[in-house]
Order: sequence, then structure tokens, then C-alpha cells
Amino acid sequence: MPVGMPWERLGADILELPKSTAGHRYALVVQDYFTKWLSVFPLKSPTAAAVAQQLIQLFYQMGPPRIVHADQGRNFESDLLKEVCRAFGLRKRELLPTILKDMDS
Repeated sequence: MPVGMPWERLGADILELPKSTAGHRYALVVQDYFTKWLSVFPLKSPTAAAVAQQLIQLFYQMGPPRIVHADQGRNFESDLLKEVCRAFGLRKRELLPTILKDMDS
């Protein structure tokens, strides 16, 4: 699926990492498919609320994309995230859990 402009489509996923000294064990990784720009947000817990908070902050700073691609994890399939998508007027599409591999192409 071709991408025509920056910030049209984003991919998002949660990575589990070694626990940091600040207590963060996860990272929300968001990548723009066009520019390959990567945003990484440390999370102590990969809850829907934590993911929503970081995405809202990102969308207020950069503007909302048209489409967000994410896997079908509970944090991305929650009612809260669906409401965030509705509020920003964007679509969410499900991908296989290995979306970061897809971003390389």
C-alpha cells in the first residue's frame, strides 16, 4: 500500500525492554511510514491508558495521521483507544504483531 505524504500512515507497537532505573519496562514505538521518522515513548506499563496518553500527546504535537496501523493487542483494541481514534478522526487498521518488520519495506 503506497504512502503519499508524511504523517499519512503510522505504525505503532509496544516493545518489552529491560527495566530502566526509572521503572520503565516498555516502549511505545510509533513510526511514520513515509519518512521512517521514529518516536519512542517509555512506559512503565503497556496499558491502554498509558498508550492513549502518549498518542494524544503525539497527535497534539504533530497533528493526527489518517491511519494508524497496530496489532490486535488489548492496549490497541480497547474502547479508550477507539475513542481516541474517533476524537482525532483517524482510522485504525490491524496488522500482524510484527509490524516493525513491515515498516522496513
